[in-house]
Amino acid sequence: MPRGSVSQRRRRHQLQFLAVIAIELFLIATALLAKPVLRAIPGRYRSRLPQPIQRLAEAPHSYMVPTPAAAATFALPTFPVTPPTAIATPAPPTSTPLVQPPTRPGSSELSSEATSTPELTSTPTPTPVLLPGQAARSTPADLKRALVLLTGAKHEYQLWNNCSPATLSMALSYYGWEGDQRQAAAFLKPNQEDKNVSLAEMADFVQQQGLEAVVRYGGDVPLIRNLLVAGFPVVVEKGFDPEPDELGWMGHFLLIVGYNEFERAFITMDSYLGPEQSEPYALLDDYWKHFNRTYLVIYRSEQEGELAAVLGDDMDPTVNLWNALAVAIAEVRANPQDAYAWFNLGTSYTSVGYYEDGAGSFDQARRLGLPWRMLWYQFGPFVAYYRVGRYDEVLALSENTLASSLETVEEPFYYRGLALQVNGDLAGARQAFQKAVDFNPNYLVAIQALAALAVVQ
Repeated sequence: MPRGSVSQRRRRHQLQFLAVIAIELFLIATALLAKPVLRAIPGRYRSRLPQPIQRLAEAPHSYMVPTPAAAATFALPTFPVTPPTAIATPAPPTSTPLVQPPTRPGSSELSSEATSTPELTSTPTPTPVLLPGQAARSTPADLKRALVLLTGAKHEYQLWNNCSPATLSMALSYYGWEGDQRQAAAFLKPNQEDKNVSLAEMADFVQQQGLEAVVRYGGDVPLIRNLLVAGFPVVVEKGFDPEPDELGWMGHFLLIVGYNEFERAFITMDSYLGPEQSEPYALLDDYWKHFNRTYLVIYRSEQEGELAAVLGDDMDPTVNLWNALAVAIAEVRANPQDAYAWFNLGTSYTSVGYYEDGAGSFDQARRLGLPWRMLWYQFGPFVAYYRVGRYDEVLALSENTLASSLETVEEPFYYRGLALQVNGDLAGARQAFQKAVDFNPNYLVAIQALAALAVVQ
């Protein structure tokens, strides 16, 4: 072989190698430069791009809610808890703490117990625990009908990121409402990028339409069947992991309009999957548990007695919170390795004012592992940690949640502002409150916090 041809071949290989390196460097540089550009594109438009390009805009995350700082843990809760003698109506689990923060407690007030899972008495099935002083949960016996289907609701496929307005629009149409998801969205999420709408916000919109609504927690399959038999469709908030899109776990609203006992399944209207979907009881309950089995029922004012007959003592919002706590305690006892059961326990403890036990329960849920989008939708950990003085934890969680959501959820801004305010960073607090209000001009508590901060200064 001629000597020159070997030299030429070697040079050609070198040039090819350098060309590959140059292309890789170009692609890396393009990706780095493209990330801020892609993030600047509203999600409703970015979602139309190919998945590999969309992923360039994602903030780095661990795909799990971060675990708590070991040095700031509380004793895990004991069972059973004793309710206070006089039970005041507590705030709902996702509500916000008072605008004026308490004085930061000293480190001596914090407990530093071991972080391992406590030994709990296990039972074969999670039977609700009757708390001291609590009346037995009473709902009518499940009416034995093999098939129930409520007709009259009009199905709507959701627009981008519009699950809650679409589902609420379908539920309202059952009562003759003639609007659509765009009208509902104008109130529920004035910013189309908003990743979260709560059932409480949906209930507010219902009342503006001249109807009534209740939001309750700790429901079960027989209760939904009873509501359907009585003529009430049910909106539930649940976990959702759609396939084959590989989008990952997220929150989702579902309208339940019937059931089929032969198939042991609910008949649903799903804004994402379509009308007349079949959801097995067990599957629904498994994913419903991810949101403390919360549900919304719409009714006309003259139907209040009929609804109360089905809900029993859960018609009382305060009693319902204690009932939900009993369910959560039972489920943690039945399976101490269930992260969602611990999260629900934290939510329920927090909702009745047991913030330290709530914080400990959230700690355990985070140690066991939660989906990385979890705090886009549920904010009990922010409330519990704030109330017990773990402001650094509030700041860390809010930073993680805002990063993973690309700052498309307003609530973490609010809680971040409260923590910064307690830490003395008033400028940072003002900026956080302002971002919450800028994102959602209807976010009343952030508006109030911003106004209160102006008075303090």
